[in-house]
Amino acid sequence: MNAMQKSVTLAGALALALTFAACDNGGGDGCAQNPLGPGCGPSPTPPSPVAPSPSPTPVPVPSVSGSWDSEARRWHFRLQQSGSTITGQLLGYRDVYYSNPDHGDLAIRGTVSSTGAITFGAAAFAVNFDGHVDSSSRMTGTLCDCANACRNYGDIMVKTAN
Repeated sequence: MNAMQKSVTLAGALALALTFAACDNGGGDGCAQNPLGPGCGPSPTPPSPVAPSPSPTPVPVPSVSGSWDSEARRWHFRLQQSGSTITGQLLGYRDVYYSNPDHGDLAIRGTVSSTGAITFGAAAFAVNFDGHVDSSSRMTGTLCDCANACRNYGDIMVKTAN
């Protein structure tokens, strides 16, 4: 090989080395320094930000505050609601209204869920209602009381006043 061939071969090798360096195919960082160099592809596109999924809308708890009567057994209740907590008083049975609604045995405790499931009761006569809020003026379910032996009754609660 003569000197001319060696210099052409050396020039070719040098050009090839520069090409590898420029496009980062040779293990260097040529594309980082010259992203438009031969053999360098387009810059990678950064990923699109992912939008956060919206928070679920809270389901309101049905309101049951007010006076309610059981149709089958004729119990009378006054319910107050705070969030999902039910408190109140057992007011009476059939045509009898109790003169001492603040008595501890007449106190009502219970809960209502966002799906409308409701349960409440009082110690007096072991009165308990377990059912579902159908609308702002009607609840259906099972009433248990021990006024005349302990029994369960299918019952409908009807709102009589706010």
